Amino acid sequence: MLKCISRLLSEWRVGDVRDIHADMMRYTRETICSVLFGGEFTPNNVEIGNAVSVVFGDLRAEILYPPIWRRLPLARSIRWNRAVKRLNRSIRETVRARRDSGEPGIDLLGSLLRARDSDGHSMSDEQLHDEIMTFFLAGHETAALSLTWAAYLLATHPETQEQAAKEISVVTEGGEIRAEHYPQLRFVTAVAKEALRLYPPVWSLGRKTTKHGSLGSLPVSKGTDLWLCLHRLHRDPRWYPEPERFSPQRWLGNQLQRRFTYAPFGIGPRVCIGQHFAMAETVLGLASMLRQFRFLLVSSAPAEVNAWISLRPKERIELRVEQV
Repeated sequence: MLKCISRLLSEWRVGDVRDIHADMMRYTRETICSVLFGGEFTPNNVEIGNAVSVVFGDLRAEILYPPIWRRLPLARSIRWNRAVKRLNRSIRETVRARRDSGEPGIDLLGSLLRARDSDGHSMSDEQLHDEIMTFFLAGHETAALSLTWAAYLLATHPETQEQAAKEISVVTEGGEIRAEHYPQLRFVTAVAKEALRLYPPVWSLGRKTTKHGSLGSLPVSKGTDLWLCLHRLHRDPRWYPEPERFSPQRWLGNQLQRRFTYAPFGIGPRVCIGQHFAMAETVLGLASMLRQFRFLLVSSAPAEVNAWISLRPKERIELRVEQV
């Protein structure tokens, strides 16, 4: 994570106006590629990374529209289909090369190759492919959106941005960010949690009822599909005083959190398996950026959300990066 954000920040210059979502998509894409396939980017890894950007970078029509869309001779569908083929080919070649080498590796792909079920069977190539695709889907844009909204909120609240930067300076003693600093960055973590409360990347959550019941006076039969709007749940004044206000301080102290009122990573037995990974990626990414730069708004117009599969900004969020 720290190597990936460092590579990105080495290209930033004081006074630059950055499309922060595009930058954060690059950071999280490179991070997930590094974790899956190792820290050094071979040509095949770069091909995977570029294909991931196309396949998962704007995943809307591909899920929401009928499958016939993919067969239409449109520029977007042609580009997407080519990227899918390129990504599938790259994954197959990488898995085959690892199997042939006899060295699984110390990355996530290596862990998947070494995994065995209760009968001692390993994963098939198809299973490995599907697991890798799931990590790309779940670990790319959602984390990038967490960082995008957090950076935007800090730009709109300069006093909070300075408080976070001060904590970073104290924790690191003015030096480089290291992985072991993560649990000490309590205020930066609170900033990340508050950004997730106001702008949960996965803004709605589907569940199927397992028995008959009711919601208030409304009877609900077993097998009913329910959709929970986490965006509204997180802004319910019953659980959050001044719910529209950005206040990381609400996550500090010892106040009890009522169950089922905060679920940016889902809740229950199907809670996101990567939630701790995503939090570390967000906090270490924010800390690395704030150690070197400050975010300033370019436009005074409030950012609006575009609620599709994920909670994206409706327009580009451009932030100017200034010197500390």
